[in-house]
Formats: sequence, structure tokens, C-alpha cells
Amino acid sequence: MANYVPLEIVKFPRKPTIEASHSRHWKNYKNSYLRQDHSSITNLAVSDNFYAVTASARIRFFNYDNQNKFSLTRFRNTTIGGVFREDGELFSAGDIEGSLNIFQVSTKTLLRNYRHPKPSYSSMFLDKTHIASGCDDFLVRYWDLSQKREVSRFAGHIDYVRAVEKYENLIISGGMDGIIKLWDAKSGLVTQFDHQAPISGLIVCGDKIITAGHVSYKLWDCKNWQCLGTLTPHSKNITSLSLNSHKDRLITGSLDCTVKIHNLNTFIVDFMIKYPEPVLTVKMSPTDSHLIVGMADGKLSVRQNKSKPVCPRKMDATDELYLKRWEEYHKSMPEETIKNYRYFNRGIYSKAENDELAIDNENRRKIKDYDLLLRKFHYGEVLDLAFDSESPDLSISIIQELVLRNGLKDALVGRDAVIVIKIIEWLGKKIHNPKYTSTILPMITMVIDMYSALAGVSSGLMNALLKLIREVEIEHEQQTQSLEVIGIIDFLLG
Repeated sequence: MANYVPLEIVKFPRKPTIEASHSRHWKNYKNSYLRQDHSSITNLAVSDNFYAVTASARIRFFNYDNQNKFSLTRFRNTTIGGVFREDGELFSAGDIEGSLNIFQVSTKTLLRNYRHPKPSYSSMFLDKTHIASGCDDFLVRYWDLSQKREVSRFAGHIDYVRAVEKYENLIISGGMDGIIKLWDAKSGLVTQFDHQAPISGLIVCGDKIITAGHVSYKLWDCKNWQCLGTLTPHSKNITSLSLNSHKDRLITGSLDCTVKIHNLNTFIVDFMIKYPEPVLTVKMSPTDSHLIVGMADGKLSVRQNKSKPVCPRKMDATDELYLKRWEEYHKSMPEETIKNYRYFNRGIYSKAENDELAIDNENRRKIKDYDLLLRKFHYGEVLDLAFDSESPDLSISIIQELVLRNGLKDALVGRDAVIVIKIIEWLGKKIHNPKYTSTILPMITMVIDMYSALAGVSSGLMNALLKLIREVEIEHEQQTQSLEVIGIIDFLLG
């Protein structure tokens, strides 16, 4: 008996698309950490050494190895906001009772505690000794850390102030009234823009300001004080904005459960990441090594760029001591004296003696399930396997093999109504794919001829057959239109 030839999976021409380099870059960000918190993650903040996660009444600080190093719990109520100073030494956060707390990160010491009459959801360090905060009492406050007091306050918003940023020596504030205002610490209001939607995010990119409100974001020119454009990338509210280190990519998070990366030069969405729950906050690490996302159900997702190594931390005195001991221990060990080629490759070319059994180390190829069924002529079972397979190419290959063996009719015969409906639904899904149409259409004709008589017995089978016939008519109409277009093109080119 001749040896069985394994089934060869049909190979279709690949789609002639060129994947952009930026898409390949963002695909390198793989899930490295996923944590479930007991409440929504409302804010993220990043520095060179840590990222801070605000949830419920505490703020957790993680290093970029995703280790929870410490937490801040000196809040009497739900914590809101959170931002690092540029050098990462100080951290600011508030709570819904109106407190604004300034902590020293290295010692977790509370340095300052300022009070607002209402919650302050946003704050920003303007320099090493000054901080600005926006409050639900419609005011923007300017604080001096060295004098432990409020220097000035700015009134002008008619709704909650939910975003505060800095641009050069100016304070930028955005409120639920949809107005973006620029303030000078000494003279007050400089200018303002109207986003025409409640402000949910605000970020500065060079000489431009990006504001998010509802489902769109706008780009403003700080030199000419005018809007450069409006883009609507999401289907639900944008909740968070972030930039990469080069400030040429904008990252937006939305309640539609997606994070999108936008090219700020072309204003095209480079990449999109789908998440299981609405995204409340998103941040990119300063070195672009980690993409951190907080969700409404408490999930914390951290994606790490596997092609970009994480910067190693600086060695402290303990590390240097251990390294010195290791070097001393290594020097004290005797060196290996056996270094010749014959020693390390001994026994490879030795021949077996007369009383020894030589074992062939050739690995036998494991027979696939469908090959085993085809070899035994179990056509019905192999067709069931084809319909259950997640690979359409494998399914089409099995069907083509059954056609060559004249076994497709034998594989279809004797099916009950439930299985026939399953087969019909599968055929209806695949008929519109040009790669499979030539194989699917003859099989559809065979199924209709064999089981149309049973349609009067089963209403489910009747509905499935009618739906399949409609799909065939749609495919026929599409192919007719395609042939007409081809004819017109040939006429024009001829």
C-alpha cells in the first residue's frame, strides 16, 4: 500500500499591503502587567522612576518593573488628581473634600496642605516653588510653596475647572463651560478660546495647545491664538490626553474602550488598542517604554515596548557592596583548564558496539487529526472538523480534497436539521470572500439540492435556506457589477 500523502493547505495570494513602520512600533507594546483594583482608576501620573495610580482613597506608586513600592493613604476621603513635579521629587494630589496635598516622594512626607472650599480635580507645578490648581468653585488659584500661602486667584470660569496646565510663564485652565483661559500670574487674563464642549483634557505640545471635549479634540496655535483644526476620532467622550517623549504623537483614551495614537504631523490615527472597559486615564512613560492605562472597572493595564530596553536604575551603596563581593568570589574560583574541542565533543562520532542498540533520533512527524480521518475515509467526521476549525484556509483545503475524492456528497448525506443549519450559516459567511467563492458555490448548490425537501418540516432550516439564497443573490449582483466595471475599464484603456 502506498504511503499516505498529507493534506496540503491551500495558499492564497497575500494582500498587497505595506505595514507602516509606526504600526510595527506600536505593535511592540505587549501586555506586561494587568492589575484589578477595587474601584475606578481616575488618574495616572508618571516620572522618571515611578508611575502613580489614583484609585479610591489611596495613591499607589509603582516602579517600571511593576512593583508596588509604596502608597499614600493620608486622605480622609476619595482621592482625586495627582501630578509629579518635573524633577520627580514632589507629588501633588487632592481629595473631594477640597484638600490639596504636597508630598515629598522620597520620604512620603506631607509638606503642604492647602484647602479649597470645593474639590480640586487638577493641579500643575509651574516651577519648583509654585503650583496652580483648578477648583469646582470656578476659580484658579496660584500657590507659593515657600510662603505656604495662596498668592492670587483668578475668576472667569462659569463652571467647574477640571484641567490646569502651563505654557511658558502662563497658566492655562479649562472648564466644564468649554472655555480655555490663559492667565498671567501678575496681570490676570491674557486670552481665551471656546472649545464649544466641556473640557475633559488639556495638554501643551510646544507652541500648541490640545484640548479635548466630548468626542473631539482641537489644536490651538499659541502664537496666532487661533484654532488649527478639529478632529473626531472617538465615538464616545475623550477622557484623557498624553504625549510621547518626542511630542509628535498624541495618545487619547475614551469611554468607547479604545486608546488611539495620532500623528500630530498628518493628523492620522497611527494605531488603535482595544480595551475591555471604558478608559478613564492614559499615560506614556517619559522614555516611551511603557503605555499605562486605567479603566472604569479598576483594571490597570501596562504595556511595555519589548524592543526598547528599560533604563537600568542607578546603583546604590548596597548594590556596589554586593558587586564587589561577587568580583572577589569570582577571582578566588579556579579557572577551568579543559578548553579543547575534543573534550566538549566527545562521544558524538563514536560507533555502536556489536552488543549495543543504535537508536535513530529522527523525529517522526505527528499526523494531524484531519489527515488521520482522511486516511481512514471518514469523510463526514473530517467535514465536521473543517466547519469547527478556526482557520478558513484549512476548511477550504479539506472541502477541495473531498471534491477531488468525490466524497463531498457522502460527507453531507445523513445530516439532521441542526447540523445542516450550522453548515448553511458557515457557507453564508464565507461566500462573499473572493478567495473561497469558487469552492463554496458548488457546495451550496449541493446542499440546497439535498436538503431543500426537508425545509417544510423544519422552520429553522427553511429560514436558513432563505437567508443563504439571499446571500447568493447579493454575491451574484456584486460580481455582475464588478464585471461591468471591468468592461468599462477595458473599454477606456483599449
